[in-house]
Amino acid sequence: IEYTSNLGYFTGYQDGTFKPNKKITRAEFVTILAKLKGFDNEDYILSMQDVKQSDWYAIYLNDLVSLGLVKNGIYFDASSLITRDEAFGLLGQLFPYKNPQEILTFADASSIKRTRDITVLKEMGIVNGDNNNMVNPQGPLTRAEVASLISVSYTHLTLPTNREVDKRRR
Repeated sequence: IEYTSNLGYFTGYQDGTFKPNKKITRAEFVTILAKLKGFDNEDYILSMQDVKQSDWYAIYLNDLVSLGLVKNGIYFDASSLITRDEAFGLLGQLFPYKNPQEILTFADASSIKRTRDITVLKEMGIVNGDNNNMVNPQGPLTRAEVASLISVSYTHLTLPTNREVDKRRR
């Protein structure tokens, strides 16, 4: 937690606490992910009805939308909790692996929507499942869990820029 905070991916609350067990919203996660990736596309303008350019997370969401990692739909629903499946799906898309070699063997693999991305993260040792061999894809993530994901991702990988990701997605 301290490591990712020191890198600037997280900030604490005004009362000086981190609140590690607090669940992460969609807005918080896209902000952290864009910071991890090193956002570099502030010129894109969102067309989502529930996001204003002045929203604190809008520049980060802009970056991920410009890559196609987040759909530029009608609504973003920023204050909703992000599911583990959504979060792992977004994180997995940042890495250049196209064809993972493993088959997911998690006990709840049949309920995973973003199989490719979660398989990539599993192969990289970023997602391992819990003691019951489950990912709990529809469950939320805590700030501590996201800090752990980001820490492992940051220390083991060099993340591409927007232009590199865009080239790989074509």
